Amino acid sequence: MSLRAALAAALLGLGASGCGYSSQLRLPAPHHSVGVEVFGNDSPAPELERSLYAALDDAVATMVSAELRAPDAADVVVRGRIVDYWRLAGVFGTGGQLQESGVTLHVVAWLLDRETGQRLGAEVESVREVRYAVGVGAGAGEDAARELALRTLAQELVLELFSEANLSLEEGAEPALRDEAPDVGL
Repeated sequence: MSLRAALAAALLGLGASGCGYSSQLRLPAPHHSVGVEVFGNDSPAPELERSLYAALDDAVATMVSAELRAPDAADVVVRGRIVDYWRLAGVFGTGGQLQESGVTLHVVAWLLDRETGQRLGAEVESVREVRYAVGVGAGAGEDAARELALRTLAQELVLELFSEANLSLEEGAEPALRDEAPDVGL
């Protein structure tokens, strides 16, 4: 990219931000702050809720145009639970050696108006499956698959929870059906 093109892009970005444009998701009026609670954990994986909290907190801070606060001080709270987490049975080679496996994470979440206790929008359910090749490369394996599942699932939840389409739904309404998200592999 030439210096002239880079300067033009920078000026365009400054101009767009100066007029109040933001690509981030917004809270419905009159809410101005959001907090993420540690989710309940019905899965057999202990302490998974702490890792999900970190991923969700990061996704909200990055993707939502609102002040991030502690849940007890926020206007809107992200609340939910981990329904399940399991390891996939895997794929075995001709010698009976495990070659591929994976993890699946199932979570439900919703937004809550902390002052009124009312839900904002519909409950969102997300399932993320991440497969990995066994014994291939550093930084691969179940731990890396779990981290990728947590991060991508958190981003999906934030996109869906804070979408205008979801926030316009009445409590108890079902969002439109969508195709299942593709599997993510390492």
